[in-house]
Amino acid sequence: MVEALRSLATLRWSTQPPKYCPLPEHVERVFAKTEHGDLELLISRPKQCSDVPPVFFAHGGHGSASVWLEFMDHLHHFGYSGLLYAYSFRNHGASYPVSFLDMVYRTSLESCVEDLRACFEHAKQDARSDDMVVVGHSSGGGLLQYALAQSVIKARALVLLDAIPHFGSYGVYWNWLKTDPWFALRNLVHLQHPTSPLSSDRLVHQAFFGHKYPMENVPEFRSRMPAYESMGWPLGMFGEFWAWWNGNPKWLDINEVIANLTEPRDDGQHDQVCIIVGAEDMMIDVDMCRLQAAQYRQAFEVRLAKSAEPSPRVASRIRAIEGTEAESFGGVELAMIQDAGHHVQNDIQSKVAAEVLFLFLGRV
Repeated sequence: MVEALRSLATLRWSTQPPKYCPLPEHVERVFAKTEHGDLELLISRPKQCSDVPPVFFAHGGHGSASVWLEFMDHLHHFGYSGLLYAYSFRNHGASYPVSFLDMVYRTSLESCVEDLRACFEHAKQDARSDDMVVVGHSSGGGLLQYALAQSVIKARALVLLDAIPHFGSYGVYWNWLKTDPWFALRNLVHLQHPTSPLSSDRLVHQAFFGHKYPMENVPEFRSRMPAYESMGWPLGMFGEFWAWWNGNPKWLDINEVIANLTEPRDDGQHDQVCIIVGAEDMMIDVDMCRLQAAQYRQAFEVRLAKSAEPSPRVASRIRAIEGTEAESFGGVELAMIQDAGHHVQNDIQSKVAAEVLFLFLGRV
């Protein structure tokens, strides 16, 4: 508890200014206008543009558009010829600031959807395309699935990176509690501040990274994190408690999610969902992702059976990538990144995970 007392002084309750992180030469920062304020949108333009889908990245809790800079840089140098977009939710990154009370207690899941919609529409207009691949990390992956299920957005394909599953997040937070036995007591000492579970370098490393990630890199990563987070965002993704308790977790209707993924371009042999997980993710574990993949495959089978001229799906070809285990069939690819934690896109294996995404983008 000494650590909890020390970190109490680092927590912030006052409104914090926007954070402008440095950008690579190929990335520019623009702002999407909303009635409440301006939202940061990072855009990576390719060396040469061609007819491939643009990609839209959604960060998770305590993140921002900057968590995608490594992926944007890798894809740019791999030669991906599509536009890449990453946005920051209000009070994250360089987006407009929100007071502590408003952000923590008055910012709902629907508020998250409003910001997602504004930036998604801005990206579509910039790209002059309705054919977007969406990529979500953690709570951002849950948010994308929710927005798809509510028909707020439509996408060509969905990539879930260590993402909150469609069946809810009770299991995610249960996993977190099991690995952090002081979670509840520390939260009391910290007066229920939402950043309490991530209030030190050690806690951030434990929650977000694999064992090989250098501890000395954590302070720079923490400097980009918002000072406080919306509680309405994660609370809106829990799902039904008793269903989870009885071993059958429920939140979103997966059929409503895939209904807003466009039909495959050809005979149905292309994957439309890619699930990427760090093998050392202590919150969203590999078994949870296997269940996600299995249920998405079942949903695709049902949709394919209802189509006018159903064609059997076959396994997609996946080039072997060192440091990964991958399987692909039934319209869903599942890739496990060895030694990586929850923030696989920022861990030392980020290039490996980006290559998995790059190859998936070539097949959608």
